Amino acid sequence: MRLGELEAAREAESDLKQRASAADLPWAAHAVARASVLLAEPDELESAYEHVRASPVASRFESSRSSLVYGERLRRAGQRVAAREHLQEALEGFQALGSEPWERRARVELRASGSRIRKRTAANRDELTPQELQVALVVAEGVTNREAGARLFLSPKTIEVHLSRAYRKLGVGTRTELARRLAIDSAPVEPAPVQRRSLAAILLRTSSAQPIVR
Repeated sequence: MRLGELEAAREAESDLKQRASAADLPWAAHAVARASVLLAEPDELESAYEHVRASPVASRFESSRSSLVYGERLRRAGQRVAAREHLQEALEGFQALGSEPWERRARVELRASGSRIRKRTAANRDELTPQELQVALVVAEGVTNREAGARLFLSPKTIEVHLSRAYRKLGVGTRTELARRLAIDSAPVEPAPVQRRSLAAILLRTSSAQPIVR
């Protein structure tokens, strides 16, 4: 595609589809969806990327590559503002993984989009908004986006947006990693004996009362 050899690219895509169908593996299906973004016409980019988002993701590396591809296509289609969000997402993913060659490529694209690259620090990485934290905590329990939306009175699409941002900020790529990260971050400090007895007394007093709302 970068050389402008469209016919060769379509042949490669066709071969990839056949191999992915035979393999029947999640990462292969995701690779096919990503290839469709590379070959999509400018007015078909958004719908092509929706297929990528709907396909299973094997790793954060693969999802970051897909964000990069989509961002590159948007920028080349003249949609620089829209491209920046996806290029930034790709950059942060590669940074979290320590994938320097891909990080450099994402940086080049981000600069070309006219964006000033934000420095990733421990402070801003963990700075979730209240809504992002709420969504992350619910999803970490193992519920689907639809179930989380029903519980929080939000649409599944809104849940997906907040969850994607939380993933990016926390440096995780799967629900398992999210649950582990939140469990580590919120691990309680061991209380002193007197505090433990006090807590036990509170639990005894409230055992027959209404559940405590967290």
